[in-house]
Amino acid sequence: MKKNIDNKKIDKLLHELEQAQAFNPIEFDNIYNEVFVNEKDFHQNAYKAYLEELLHLNLISYNDTKSFMHVTSFGKKIIREGGWYKHCDEKEVKANEDSELRKLEVYATVSSAQSAKKATLAAWISILITLIACAITYFQYNDSKNKDSNIEKNEARIDSLKKDIIELQKHKK
Repeated sequence: MKKNIDNKKIDKLLHELEQAQAFNPIEFDNIYNEVFVNEKDFHQNAYKAYLEELLHLNLISYNDTKSFMHVTSFGKKIIREGGWYKHCDEKEVKANEDSELRKLEVYATVSSAQSAKKATLAAWISILITLIACAITYFQYNDSKNKDSNIEKNEARIDSLKKDIIELQKHKK
């Protein structure tokens, strides 16, 4: 919508034009002047911009011979549902709701991605801890096996030394 076009003015014009039923551009100018002559920002030549905007918005259209215009079925629907200003307000509310919904969807997606990232990190940490625990257990097992082996070797040496001592004592006697 153009910046110099006012939704409230479109709303007023649309209601007035519906009452006129069929009108030509000159009558449109007259209706425009009657509706807005007392407005502070009234510009007599601004009716052309409003005429173009109403045509562009499909609120009014020309008849087949292009000699008269009328309010379209879309324009009548807008009037029945509370007018152009309310229609624009509802579109803005809907756009804001859609925007909020998109923000929530993005937040949910980001949160989900962050949660997945955290879960993956937790899984890797868990795997790392498991591997460290396995390595510690393996080294402790090998160390205890070596100790057991050393103990057995030492016990065998002690037994051998005992035998040697007993042999020596026998020989001394």
